Amino acid sequence: MKKAILALGFLVWMCSSSFAQSVQMIPWQDGSGNFLVNSIIDYMVADTNASGQQLHDIYKLEAGGSYLLDQTVNINNPIILTSDPHDRTDANAAPPVVRIVTDGSGNPSTGLFFLAFADFTVENIYFAGMGTGDVWMNGNWLSVGAPDITIKADACIFDYMGWSIITNFAHLGVSYIAENVYIKNNINAGDPYSPFWVLTNQPVNQFIARNCTYFQSHGMFMQARVPIDYVEIDHCTFVNNLKMQIFNENLTNAKITNNLFYNTLAIGENEAENADKDRDGLPWSIITVDTLPGNEPGGSNPIMPEANRNLIIKNNVWHRTPAVEQFHLDNNLIVGPFMNSRTQAMFDNNTDWPGFDESGNTNEAISFTNFPDFSVATDSMFAYMEAIRNGVGGLFIWGFESDRAEWPDLFRVNVEWPLVEDFEHNASITGTDGHPIGDRNWYGPVSIDDDISAQVAKEFELSQNYPNPFNPSTTIKYELGKVETVNLSIYDVSGQLVRTLVNNARQSAGSFSVIWDGKSDIGSVMPSGVYFYRLQTETASMARKMVMIK
Repeated sequence: MKKAILALGFLVWMCSSSFAQSVQMIPWQDGSGNFLVNSIIDYMVADTNASGQQLHDIYKLEAGGSYLLDQTVNINNPIILTSDPHDRTDANAAPPVVRIVTDGSGNPSTGLFFLAFADFTVENIYFAGMGTGDVWMNGNWLSVGAPDITIKADACIFDYMGWSIITNFAHLGVSYIAENVYIKNNINAGDPYSPFWVLTNQPVNQFIARNCTYFQSHGMFMQARVPIDYVEIDHCTFVNNLKMQIFNENLTNAKITNNLFYNTLAIGENEAENADKDRDGLPWSIITVDTLPGNEPGGSNPIMPEANRNLIIKNNVWHRTPAVEQFHLDNNLIVGPFMNSRTQAMFDNNTDWPGFDESGNTNEAISFTNFPDFSVATDSMFAYMEAIRNGVGGLFIWGFESDRAEWPDLFRVNVEWPLVEDFEHNASITGTDGHPIGDRNWYGPVSIDDDISAQVAKEFELSQNYPNPFNPSTTIKYELGKVETVNLSIYDVSGQLVRTLVNNARQSAGSFSVIWDGKSDIGSVMPSGVYFYRLQTETASMARKMVMIK
C-alpha cells in the first residue's frame, strides 16, 4: 500500500478529446420577408432525433436579424447559440436581436426566454426585454432547470430585462460564466431593487465575469447568500447602479480585480433597508465580507476554517460623484465605502485570514472621455431615485435611451446601433495585468485568449508545504494554469484518507494556499508521522510528502 501511495507523487497525465461540431443556420424571415415567430424553437429545439438528441451542436442566427419568441425555449441538450462577431462602433456590423412578442391582450406572451436543462452557451447576440408594442417583460432571460450544468454568455448584450436575467431556485452545482457581456437598463418599474444578473439560492460551482459592463440598473450583479466554490470578477465596469453589486459576504475563494465601480450603491439605504443585509448592522460596502456561518463564537458546521479562505481584491477603482453623495446626505441614507470596518479588519488580520490579500484599490474621481450623453443617463437615474425617496411622480422605467427624440413612440423597442455608450475613462491606475481598469471592450475588441490575466499561473504546480516538519499546522500552496475542478487531500502512510481540504472545487487559473491544522475530517488530532498530500484536477495529479512532529 505504501508503494501505491508513493506512486501518487509526481503522476501527471494529460487527456484531450476532439469532436466535430455541425452548424445549423436559423432564419428570421420567410421567403416573402415576413417575420418568423419561434424559428429558434423550430430549428433548434425541434432539431432532434428519435432519441431526443440534437442533430447539430451549433445553431447560428443571422447577423442583423430580428428573432421573435412567444414561448419559452427549453434547452434539453448541450448546445451553442451563436452569430457572427459584432462591432459596437460599426453600423454595418450589428448583432441579431432576440425579443419576446406580445399576446393578443398586449402583454408579453412569456416571461422567460430560456429554460436550461443542459449546458448552454450563447455568443454574439442582443437580447431585448422590451417586447413589440413597447411592452416591458417582467421576467427572466434564463432559468436553470437542472443541477451541475454550465451557463455561458460571451459577447452578448442584455437590454431592458424586467427582472433577474438568470435565476436558480432549485438546482445545485451550476456554473455561470460571462465574458465580454454588456448589460444595460436592467430595471423594473414595479420594484425598485429586484433585478440581478444572477440570482441563486442554491450552492454554486462557480461565478465568473470577465470584461463585462453593468450600466443603468436597479439591483445586484450577483445575489447569492449560498456557498460559491469560486468567484472571479475581473475587468468589469459597473456604472450608475442603485444597489450593491456583489451580494455575498461569505465568499470563500474569490478574485475581484481590475474593476471600475462608478456610482454603485447610488440610492443608498435607510435603516430598515440596511437591517436585513449585515449581521453587525454595518453599511453594505462595495466589498463586504463576514465570518462564515458556523465559525462565529458558539457556531457549528462551518463551510471551512476561516484560514482556508482565499480572497484577492486588487486594483479596483471606485467613485461616487459629489451629487450622489449629496443625495445620501439630503435623505439621511446609509452607504458604505469600498470596504466597511469589519471587512477591512479581516483583510488586515493575516493571522486569522492568511489567504486575504488586498492592495491597489483606489477612490478616484474619473470621467468618461468619449460619452457625451452620459449626463442624460445620470439625470434619468436621479429622477428615479428622487421618486423612490420622496414619492415624486411614482415609479417608472428610467433606462438610458439616447434616441428618444428620434423614436418618440418606440425608443425602447428600437435597438440603437452602433452603440453611443463608451466607458473609456481617465483613471490614473491600470490593472494588475497592465491593461486599463474595467471592461477592456471599450478600448477595442477583447479576444477570449486575452480574458485571463497575464498574472495567473502558467503551469500546474504543487509546492512543498511550509513549515515542514510542522506542529501543529502547515500551509500547502499550489498553482493552476487554467480553470480546473480541484481536489486536495491528505493521506497517511497506509493510504487511508485523512482529510479533504478542497473538495471538487471549480477554481480559476492562479495561486492558492490552504492550511492543514493536523486534524482529520472528523476533527480528531492526528499523531506524529509521515503524511502525503495530493492535488488532483481533470488533467493532472501530483503528490508530496510531509512530516508532522509533536
